Amino acid sequence: MSKDRDDNRKPEDDDEGTGYGRPPKKHQFKKGKSGNPKGRPKGAKGLKTDLKEELASRITIKIAGKEYTGTKQRLMLKAITVRAAAGDTRAADKVFGLILNVLGAEDEDARNQRLSKRDQELLDQFLGYASDEGESEASDDA
Repeated sequence: MSKDRDDNRKPEDDDEGTGYGRPPKKHQFKKGKSGNPKGRPKGAKGLKTDLKEELASRITIKIAGKEYTGTKQRLMLKAITVRAAAGDTRAADKVFGLILNVLGAEDEDARNQRLSKRDQELLDQFLGYASDEGESEASDDA
């Protein structure tokens, strides 16, 4: 029976190596042709790329009668900070949001400050008291 099958096979159907990860030759991708011909065209850019390019482009604007030339990103920051400094609360809210998102809540001075001796003693006493309470509660449960 298997001999009859072998006789009926065409020579171009030589697919002895077919199986998982090895499709028959006629179903494999052709050389030089994409497996996804309707996919993203070459040179097409995404939103992120377009936004970066647009913000990097240079223009000239007037703020309070003075001309400023720079990237759109830089000039947008300049305009919103000028409005915030002039008392615009909505602009100030946006600037503070940017500061927190980009720079973070802590600044260098806050990280480098040390407690006074009195404050450190109080903290040590409190931590000692808190750990003593934790130990006494654990011994009461045993």
